[in-house]
Formats: sequence, C-alpha cells, structure tokens
Amino acid sequence: MNPEIVVALVPSAVAVQGWLIRRQARYLKRHNDAPPPEYRVVIDREQHQRAVAYALDRLRLQGLGLVIEAVLTLLWLAAGALGQLDQWLHAWLENPWLHALALFGTVYGINALVTLPLSWYRQFVVEQRHGFNRMDLHTFVTDRLKMLVLAILLGAPLLLGLLWIMQNLPHWWLWGGLALAAVSLLLGWLWPTLIAPLFNRFTPLPEGPLRRRIEELLARDGFRLQGIFVMDGSRRSGHGNAYFTGFGRSKRIVFYDTLLEQLDEEQILAVLAHELGHYRHHHVLQGLLLSTLLGILLLALAAWLMQWPAFLHLGGVRQPSAASALLAFLLLPWITVWIEPLLNAWSRRHEYQADAHAARLTRPEWLIQGLLRLYRDNAAPVVTDPLYSLFHDSHPPASLRIQHLKRLQHGAST
Repeated sequence: MNPEIVVALVPSAVAVQGWLIRRQARYLKRHNDAPPPEYRVVIDREQHQRAVAYALDRLRLQGLGLVIEAVLTLLWLAAGALGQLDQWLHAWLENPWLHALALFGTVYGINALVTLPLSWYRQFVVEQRHGFNRMDLHTFVTDRLKMLVLAILLGAPLLLGLLWIMQNLPHWWLWGGLALAAVSLLLGWLWPTLIAPLFNRFTPLPEGPLRRRIEELLARDGFRLQGIFVMDGSRRSGHGNAYFTGFGRSKRIVFYDTLLEQLDEEQILAVLAHELGHYRHHHVLQGLLLSTLLGILLLALAAWLMQWPAFLHLGGVRQPSAASALLAFLLLPWITVWIEPLLNAWSRRHEYQADAHAARLTRPEWLIQGLLRLYRDNAAPVVTDPLYSLFHDSHPPASLRIQHLKRLQHGAST
C-alpha cells in the first residue's frame, strides 16, 4: 500500500462524512421554523429552534474535527512522520517493547494534544452557549489526567499482550480478538465499582415512593441487581440520561440526577423498563459477541495487509515491526466508515425491542412523554436527515421511535 493510496483514501472518507454533515445542516435549516405538529404539545417553537441551533453548532465542530483528523492521518502516513518518529525512537530505545510503547504513546499523545483545544471549545463554548455546561476548568483538566493515567495503566499491558500474540501465535488475529473480548468483559465487570467512581459520585436512590415503585417494577420483571444508583451528572452537564451497567453481581442501574429532575415518576419507570428490556433481550451479551467478531475480522484484515511489504513500510517506516504495522493499520481512516449503517441498524433493532418491553411492563404513553421531555430538555432535534441518521445514529430517529410506541399503544388499547 503506497502513500498515494492513503492520500486518496483520506479525502474520500472526509468527503463522504462532510457530505453527510452538509445534508444534515441543510435539513435542519429547512425544518427550523417549528416542530412537527405531533410534538407541539411538549416542544414549542422556541425550544425546537434552540435544539436546531445546538445541533448546527455541534455539526460545525464535527466537521472541524473531521478535517483535523484527516490532516493528522496524512502527516503520519503520507508525509512520512510515522517513519521519522520510528527511526528516532530506534536510535534511543533498543528494547522492542519499550519502543512499541513509546511509538504508540507518542502518536496518540500528539493526536490528543492537537485535538484538546477542540474538546475545550466543545465544553466551554458550545455547551456553555446552549446552557448545558456545568463543568469548571479544574474538573476538565483532572478528568483528562485521570483518563491519561487509565490509558497508560490499562492500555500499555493490553498493547504489549497483543503484540506478543502477534509475534508468537499462529492465526494471531483470532487469539488477539479473543483476548480483546476478554479484556472488554473484565472492564465491563470492573467499570461500575472501580473505574466510574473515579469520575462521578454514585449514591443509592433514597427511600421513598419512587424507590418503592422501582422495586415493585423490578420484582414484577424478575430482575435482581446490586443496587439502584444516582450519578451526579449535573457536575459536568445539564443533559439527563440513565443506563444499565455491569455483569453478574456487579450489575446496577444508574440514573443521572438531571434525569430525575426532568421526568415524573411514571416516565422514570418507563425509562427504567426500557433499560430492563436491553437486559431481558440479552443485548449486552450480543454486543460483546458482535464486538468480538468485528475485532477478529479487523485483525484478520490487518494480518492480510501485513503480508504486503508496501504496507509494512507505510508512513516511511524503514524497520518494520509488529508495533509499527499495527499502528499504521489503526490510523487508516476507512476501516469502519462503511459498516456504520449496519451497526446502527442492529442497534436500532435493540432499541425497538427495549421500547416494546417498556410498553409491556409500563404504558407506551409514559415512555412517549418521557422521550419527548428528554428531547426537549436535552435540546435534541426531533427532525433529522434520514441518510445522516443512517450513518451516525445508533438510536431510531424521534419520528420512527414515537410511531413505533404509538402502534404499541394502539395495540394495547384494542
């Protein structure tokens, strides 16, 4: 694979993503006047226009990030910066394991530093402008320092283990994919109790009418878990959310404190029932199996490319190694772009299943009203370009999701 191919691939990927961003921006502007009639009971004209303005600001930022990522990729792989860095590190580090760590750390460290101002702008300009930022500069800095430490503590052993597998085992792409799946499973088990508390405070949902109704709902669904927790999401953002996390005895349900402020009890129960639907349909396990399969396929593709001498020298690398070849593969921009619609379609099917479970366990209208309030309070537009959504949205568009719930509501009433 020659640098000229990379030069062609990068603009192609950027062109497709940029075209989708422009489509979405035009679509939002055309539908900026007022929300569709079926949403106007909850979302008024001013709230709809606020959501569109917020989405347009985020699209501009997305486009800028796309250009920055493309420039970095061209510098590393087409302009030969990866080879120059690799050669310089070889002169300083004779140990191949230290060389691999330094190579990955430097490339990803530089990329992170270059994109750091974009993260700052997103938080303190875009989010602040639209009333969602609750984070101060101290929290912003400490969060990134914590993520850096976690990346080193977790990423370094993972990288070294994968490189060892590449160099010592036949069909390394299979064993490497299985090893990555095992690490993902371990992190999923450790996340609720060891990692997430590094960033947020989790407190048990206090006793009261809401907790009693939640416990009754869980009992009716035959669901057992470690606990129901409230996360101090308001420390960083005004957005509300809820999620199910953990495996085995560590599984728990987490509500953002902002979500508890936004919804009433019936709507909270419906959101909870939706999360229970993911568990009942084994979506977490299916996600792990799918990510394992994709990991194996991508590593198999990497193994195939690494048979080409031209690929091994991509980026101007003079002394190819497993580390430099793996890094070049990870920097390529075209790996997952074209399978995003398939992954999103698979994820949307899960969301419809979880919505149907919530409709059976509670009432469809409770979830409809809860979703509309979340769209309103999170400034999420209820209109979207179908093609952009196909590539970017893991959840169904608002119109399709509400229509699905209304069909369930009609079926329940007949």
